Amino acid sequence: MHEEGAPVVVWRCSGDAEAEVVRGLLVSFGIPCNLASDITHVAYPFTVDGLGEVRVSVPAAAADEARAIIEAHLNQEASPASEAEEEAGGGPESPEGGEAA
Repeated sequence: MHEEGAPVVVWRCSGDAEAEVVRGLLVSFGIPCNLASDITHVAYPFTVDGLGEVRVSVPAAAADEARAIIEAHLNQEASPASEAEEEAGGGPESPEGGEAA
């Protein structure tokens, strides 16, 4: 599997903004992580042909948990409109089962 202390890449994205969001998500769950790229984005803000790729790495012991957290977040984000409607009791019918006015 992985060496005990070696960091493991759990997410790759095409820019700093997305990488910071993923980092913030993992840190909020107590998982330390590092961001790495092959270029300095301040000097070379490229996102073409993988030049802007940012890798999010975590300790090997936390890799499976980190991937699960990211996957759960992605699945949750896939349908925000339907969740918002459910929370508001919305949709075409009122909560009592009658039609909305």
